[in-house]
Amino acid sequence: MMEKAISWLRSNSNIGDEVRRSFQADARLKNDALPDALATNPMLLSDMAKELVCLAVRQDAPEGVVEELMSAVRIIKNGAAELVKSTYLTKVLRELRGLRDAYELEPVLKKALAEATGDADKSKLQNMIEVVQRSAGSFGDPETLPPDSTDLSPHCVPCCFIGCTVCTVDCLVCCAIGCAVCS
Repeated sequence: MMEKAISWLRSNSNIGDEVRRSFQADARLKNDALPDALATNPMLLSDMAKELVCLAVRQDAPEGVVEELMSAVRIIKNGAAELVKSTYLTKVLRELRGLRDAYELEPVLKKALAEATGDADKSKLQNMIEVVQRSAGSFGDPETLPPDSTDLSPHCVPCCFIGCTVCTVDCLVCCAIGCAVCS
């Protein structure tokens, strides 16, 4: 899933910078680091994916890239819309602001899992914990961004890769939030 889009994004590393500048220009990031902005508003992940589609069209990306990105947009948009319906999960996501590493994220997520009452919330939190545990230490080099560096399922790739493409912070927040969006 997303092989053409990932290849195109890797060969055009400036794309993430363009999306980030666009978000900063219209104040969608509100002076926050991207992981913190996503923790406050998971719908930003959908907006980032849409912006990548627009850039792919403008830059006449190779065949298949736009289609793969559009597939990601649909998955992310629908998942984010469902995620924000859970007041408990949106509260938990806000608690992730400022956290970056697995050793910081995991205890917060485990505590939230222990306190969760709904099965859907528990499932999403469990998936987030698993992504954080499996992905720890695999970020920083654009050539080893997911899925190459982790054993994530192909359905995790859109959120992780899109978040990591746009973000300048080497962390697990985009993947963890993406997992909550897509699961």
